[in-house]
Amino acid sequence: MQRSAFSILFFLLIVLTACAGETFDTTFAYQPEDLINTGENVYLENCSRCHQLDGEGFLRIYPNLVGNPLVTLHDPVPIIETVLNGQGTMPGFRNTLTHEQTAAVISYIRNAWGNEASVVFPKQTR
Repeated sequence: MQRSAFSILFFLLIVLTACAGETFDTTFAYQPEDLINTGENVYLENCSRCHQLDGEGFLRIYPNLVGNPLVTLHDPVPIIETVLNGQGTMPGFRNTLTHEQTAAVISYIRNAWGNEASVVFPKQTR
């Protein structure tokens, strides 16, 4: 019996050692509704000055986010890159927002004002 317990402990020690330093995917911890709700606050604090509260923006200066194909593309990479790196008069937010905030605000704009698209998870914004 002692040998069996020792074998189990030894196995667990090997598994834990092998997993040390591994980054586990915590996407499951982020619920779409939570991302969108958090994203609304991030949007209000960082984006609404230019894109307006209703997402309509200012003609020829700040793009309309409502029904914008870039915002609602099946593949969110172009909008992620735009938020991180900026484009035109829009500054990049790579050094301003956390990965969680970036994912949340993108999830919000992809689902606000009648937009319908998948949410973005923090691991996608790295």
